[in-house]
Amino acid sequence: MFSETAGDSPSCIVLLGCRPDSPRLFERLQTAVRLWSSGRYQVLVCTGWASVPGLPTEASYLQELAVAEGIPASGIIIEEQATNTLENALYSLPCLVALHVMHAAVVTSDYHMPRARLMFEAVYSETGIQLHFAEAKSSIPDAIRQELKEHEERGIIQMQRLMSRPDYSCMMLRDRKLTHPDTAIHTHTIAMQSA
Repeated sequence: MFSETAGDSPSCIVLLGCRPDSPRLFERLQTAVRLWSSGRYQVLVCTGWASVPGLPTEASYLQELAVAEGIPASGIIIEEQATNTLENALYSLPCLVALHVMHAAVVTSDYHMPRARLMFEAVYSETGIQLHFAEAKSSIPDAIRQELKEHEERGIIQMQRLMSRPDYSCMMLRDRKLTHPDTAIHTHTIAMQSA
């Protein structure tokens, strides 16, 4: 599927899903397509579960849309188990490790990026994978943006609490020996239908 020459490793885009019926999904996709068009990336990992009953997984829907935008299906990996941001990081990591990826760009919405960055940096620390972060500009009303900002801030506080535990280590986090309190609703479930 992916070819590597000796000493080369592919660069990857990790595209975080959200509700398939949300405009945020398309904003994130367009950011990933722009990155892909730069020619610097050979792999796109789409991550996300079936957040809306009766609709495809976030990852499979992103894959379908990415192919329609010209990204070859052979360059796309889907990860359909992640139900939250921490799991996006945890479950995408094995895909990158298996392909010997050393550079990855994480794509998510601008309001979501501070929390995503914190979680990806925690999970990917000590892996040797260099992370870059690409924000998708979100066109959402100010009232909803404020709700999302507050939700994101709570998620950051929860992650910081986890990381301050005496038994915390990135390896324990990756091995799921520590549980993360962020199993609450996704950021995209807050009034996104009205956006």
